[in-house]
Amino acid sequence: YIMLQKQREIMMVEANTAAAKQRIETDTETQAIRTVAKAQADAVIIKAKAEKNAMQLRGEGEDQYSQLLSQTELGQKMSLMEIQKQALQGLSQVCYIPQIDRVLDSRQAFAQNKLIPDMPPNQNELLG
Repeated sequence: YIMLQKQREIMMVEANTAAAKQRIETDTETQAIRTVAKAQADAVIIKAKAEKNAMQLRGEGEDQYSQLLSQTELGQKMSLMEIQKQALQGLSQVCYIPQIDRVLDSRQAFAQNKLIPDMPPNQNELLG
């Protein structure tokens, strides 16, 4: 009977030791996962702050550059050319029409019969 009792105590100690060992291993794994997750989250936050600061600095730089350009006649012309360049980017062909402003004014175009030359003025159905 005493031997069974000692054997039971040994088994209890071994079970408690195994449980403690498993708890320690689980805590270690959990801590490692938390540390990695925190490091990744911190990296994302640092990257976002860096991108935000970079955008702010880029905006301030562009603002200062545009202010300096606008102070000179050459700078104003360069700014206009840059805007025109951006507007035409991606186009393969460009057609220049000297009097496009008059052609695009539809009331004047219909009144002068430029869009439908075979109809007399005031008979255009679109003006009706």
